[in-house]
Amino acid sequence: MNLNLLKTFITVVEEGNFSKGAQKLHLSQPAVSMQMQTLAQELEIELFLKVGKKIQLTEGGLILYKEGKTLLENWEKLLKNLDNFKNQLSGKLKIGASTIPGLYYLPKRIKKFKELYPKTDFIINIDHSQKIIEELVEGEIDLAFVGKRVNKAGISSCKWMKDNLVLIKPKEFPLNSKIEVKDLKKYPLIIRKEGSATRALMEEKLKEKGIKLEDLNIVLELDSTESVIASVEAGIGLSFVSEIAAAKYLKLGTIEILPIDLDLSRDLFYAFRSERIHNNLLETFLLHLEQRG
Repeated sequence: MNLNLLKTFITVVEEGNFSKGAQKLHLSQPAVSMQMQTLAQELEIELFLKVGKKIQLTEGGLILYKEGKTLLENWEKLLKNLDNFKNQLSGKLKIGASTIPGLYYLPKRIKKFKELYPKTDFIINIDHSQKIIEELVEGEIDLAFVGKRVNKAGISSCKWMKDNLVLIKPKEFPLNSKIEVKDLKKYPLIIRKEGSATRALMEEKLKEKGIKLEDLNIVLELDSTESVIASVEAGIGLSFVSEIAAAKYLKLGTIEILPIDLDLSRDLFYAFRSERIHNNLLETFLLHLEQRG
């Protein structure tokens, strides 16, 4: 049932007729009449008996008025309590994140969370996945966002969202058609340094195809996704990066995707120390992530 219809009904009853109820609600009388018809149809009962200019409640209407008024009062109390809760929730959350979740997924979600809970603050450290996992295990951060599941004692790890790696090339690179994995050996390749979940996924998928890193023409190893993309833009070689990280540069036309017969989809995870789930701020933030993705 639409609570706005219930509110209109209660106002009409307390004002004594549709006209005064409409004035109180700053609505036209036809609009109020239409709302009452809709409410009666939804509930499948008659609400009013007309006695001259006055209205009289049916037995069903009387029940709705008494119970509905209590319902509205409780609803308004609930909203007030939730509003108080939002304003009272405060504290600081220490987050560690690998490059992709830290730069491309978390900022918008933190912005929305702070709009709901303005007294909360965040400290965010961005590093490769392995370093972030170490910080979580050591208790240096409250929450980790990484590109692989964390299999450590005392750590809870949950799937968060999907990510996809693509092979990118410089715009002027003399290769446009889809390539096979075995042909990757022919071209200069830029990769992330060890500890990166992006690198780990690339190694795993290539190994499944019988290709080791030492088989490839690796010309550069870098710390960050941004430096990798910049190096591809400069024409140094090809690289595997997250599609969301490449999106801006693809629009600018400075790099292009090179199709390859390799599935590089993956899950991103968040993880926390199991004993900290009772932290109210952490619990509320995780609920926010689950609801909004």
